[in-house]
Amino acid sequence: MLTTAVVLFALVAFLTAPPAVILLWILHRQTADRAIRELSFAILALSFELFGNLLNALAGARPMPYGVYLLLLNACTISSIAVAAFTCRFAHSATQTPVTPALLFAFWSWAFLHHTLVLSVAVLATDVTTAFEIGAIGNFLMQLYMTFLIVAKRKRIPAGFFLPHLARFLLLLLPLGLLAVASDVFRFGQRLGGNGIPFTPIFCILINGFLIAVVSRKLVSRGRKTSLECAVRAEPRLTLRESEILPFLLDGASNEEIGGKLHISPHTVKNHITDIFRKTGAESRFDLLKTFKRMDSLNKGA
Repeated sequence: MLTTAVVLFALVAFLTAPPAVILLWILHRQTADRAIRELSFAILALSFELFGNLLNALAGARPMPYGVYLLLLNACTISSIAVAAFTCRFAHSATQTPVTPALLFAFWSWAFLHHTLVLSVAVLATDVTTAFEIGAIGNFLMQLYMTFLIVAKRKRIPAGFFLPHLARFLLLLLPLGLLAVASDVFRFGQRLGGNGIPFTPIFCILINGFLIAVVSRKLVSRGRKTSLECAVRAEPRLTLRESEILPFLLDGASNEEIGGKLHISPHTVKNHITDIFRKTGAESRFDLLKTFKRMDSLNKGA
C-alpha cells in the first residue's frame, strides 16, 4: 500500500515540474533574470531525479537485476548533484553574492566525494538502500547551505524579486527536507511494512505548486502593466482638463484636493478620472502610479 503511495506522489511531483519550468522560462525571457534561469534548471534537474526515484520505487516492487539498481542510483546521484549546483547558483544570484573560486572548489569536491561514496557503498557493500540514504543526506546538506545563505543575505535580495518572502518560505520547507532525510536514514517506511514515506515528492509538489502560483501571478501582472503602457502611449486624445488632472492624480491627490486646485467640483474630477481610466485601460490609480513614475511619461502625446 505504501509503495503505491510513493509511486503516486512521485508521479504527481514529476508532472508538476514541466508547467513550473515553462512558466519560469517565460518569466526569464521577459526579465533576463539569472536567478529565474538557475531556478528553472534546478526544477528541471529535480524532475529527472524524481523520475529516477519513481523508477526505483517501481523496481523495488519486484525483483530486478542488481545492475538496474546501480544504473538508477547513478542517474539519481548525478541528477541530485545538478539540483544542488543550480539551487546554489540560484541562491547566489538571488542574494547577489559572488561565487568565488574557493566556493567552486568546495562544491565540486563535495560533488566528487558524494558521487564516489554513494557508488562505492552500492558496489563494494552491495547495499543500494544505504547508498540512497547517503545521497539523501548529501542533498540535505546542500539544501541547508542554500537556505542559510538566503537567510543570512536576505537584505541583498532586490525589493522586486519575483519570489516574495523567499527566506521564510525556505525555512518553512527545511523541516520537511529533514523529515525526508530521516525517513530514508531510519527507514520509517520499511518499519511500517512498505517501501518508504513519500516526503521528498511532497516537498517537490509544494515547491512546484508554489512556483506555478507565484510565477503565473507575476506574468499576469507584467502583462497588465505592458498593456497599460501601450494603451497610454497609443492614446493621444486626453482632453486639456484630463491632462491637467493627471499630474495631481499621479501625486496621489484626492478628488477634493484636485477639485480645489483646479476650481471644479469633486464630482467633475471623478468623471474626468473615469474617462482617463477608460482611455488608458487602467483599472485604478494604483495601476497608473505603479506603471508611470514620472508625470512626463504619461503626458507624451496628450
